[in-house]
Formats: sequence, structure tokens, C-alpha cells
Amino acid sequence: PLQGASWFVTPKAGVHYSSYDVDRAKANEAKPNSITRSLPIVSLDSGLFFERETNLFGGDYVQTLEPRLFYAYTPYRNQSMLPVYDTARSDFNFASIYSENAFGGNDRVADNNLLTLGVTTRLLDPETGAEAARFEHANKSSGVRTWAYPALAFPFQDSYGFFTPKVGVHATRYVIEDKSSTGAVTGTRDQNRAMPIFSLDSGLYFERDAKDGQSVQTLEPRAYYVNIPYRNQSALPVFDAGETDLSFSQMFSENQFSGQDRINDANHLTLALTSRRLLRETGSEAFRATVGQRFYMSN
Repeated sequence: PLQGASWFVTPKAGVHYSSYDVDRAKANEAKPNSITRSLPIVSLDSGLFFERETNLFGGDYVQTLEPRLFYAYTPYRNQSMLPVYDTARSDFNFASIYSENAFGGNDRVADNNLLTLGVTTRLLDPETGAEAARFEHANKSSGVRTWAYPALAFPFQDSYGFFTPKVGVHATRYVIEDKSSTGAVTGTRDQNRAMPIFSLDSGLYFERDAKDGQSVQTLEPRAYYVNIPYRNQSALPVFDAGETDLSFSQMFSENQFSGQDRINDANHLTLALTSRRLLRETGSEAFRATVGQRFYMSN
């Protein structure tokens, strides 16, 4: 990595090697027992950082502009003969678009030849994400997808809680090349989608001294509301979208899909309650218990 006060450049090259020794006889599968896979991976990550002072909304703030460029290349390998032990599509977040592999685990490595362009601007915690990527397949639809998600959040936070309204628009454009079974391009078409997204996240913090005198017991209620109108997306291709695994953190996420090709409609409220025990001397967490429930306000 090369880094200065207002820039960074990180070229990276590596080889992802995997070796499997699988007992196929028990599964009655006609596949070899010993399999190896070797995939070269090259990436280049770079970015700039600009900032200025501003008195927007009557306060003294620092506004930043942070363009970022990330390129990743991984050649295609047929991995259908490999077992799947721990692999699933990674949960999507803005940081994940700068990842070499779209999968969690090690049983699948995605082939890549894409360039990601992102711009983040920060003021009262707003973030604007954007990407342009081309997807290629031998005999399925290929094309270019560009998207941007400008959003503005206004976090209010104190020692006893937080309140964060957020509003944004997720806009996506496709230039799609339809192909025949032989791989010949049969035509091109444009598809567009724009979806307003509103969310409201809030929570409170309560704490008391535990009976042991050495720790603090907390009680942390949280309410999270999301509203996204329905859009028919059946005409859009699916390049890298998939449903994320169910988890507690996913309950406080705007979109249940990874990737950019599918965005769920939403009108639901999530209520959760967390209790933690924190050691007084170190501040480390000794215990945590959480319960949560999502309430759907429309079908």
C-alpha cells in the first residue's frame, strides 16, 4: 500500500489455492475424490480525500469528498465439481462493492473483470454510493449496470439514546445484451429503476450497577422503520443479487438482497431489546442477550 494524507493506492496480486479430499462413496456421487483449484487474483484499490469547512444549517461542519476506484480481476474456473461447505453470498453493504469475492467462505470464488467507481461525501453523516460494472457470460444476458444511491441522514445522538432519520433514492440503469444459446447477441435494451428509500432508526440506553459491584447491566430498546415502495423488477437481469442469510443485524437493514439487481419493497417496523453486562474495569462485554420482532404493515 502507498498512502499519503489525501490519497492511497494499493495494488495487490495473489493466488487462491484450495485442495479437497472428499468421500464421494457415501453420497454416491460420480465426482473425483481429490480436487484442487488455483485462482490468480489481481486488484487495484485507489482513492482521494478532499475536505472543506462549511456552515450549512447554521453550524460549523466539515464536508468531505472521497472518490474511490477499485478494479478486480479473477479468471473464470468451472467450480461445479467442488463441494459447498461454508459458502454463501456475502451480505451486501457499501464496503462490499470493493471486495474481490462476492461469496463468503472459501468453496466458491467469483470470476471478476470489473471496475467500481464510488464517491462518498460526508456531512451530517450522508453517503453517496455509485458503481459502474460490466457483466459477461458466454450464453446468457450480459451488459453494463450503473447505479447511484445518494442518501442524507440526520443523526441525533446523546448519552441516553439516538434518533436517525434517513432519506435517499436508489437509481439503477442497465444496458443489456440478450444472447442466444450459441452466445450470439440478438439485441440490446435499456432498463431503468428508481426507488425512494426512507428509514428511521432510534434507540435508548439505560444502565444500572449490577449486584456483583464489578459490572454494569444495560437495557437498550431499539425501533427501526423502513419504507420502500413496490416496483416490478421482473424485467431486470440478475447479475449478482441473492437473498441474504437471516441474522439479527439483517433485521435493521433496508434491503434483504445482496447485490444491486433486486431491492425489496418494505413497510415494516422492527422492535428489539438488548441487555448487556459490561465489566467496569475493562469495559469489555461479558454477556449479551437480544430479542427482536419485525411487524409488517402491508402485504
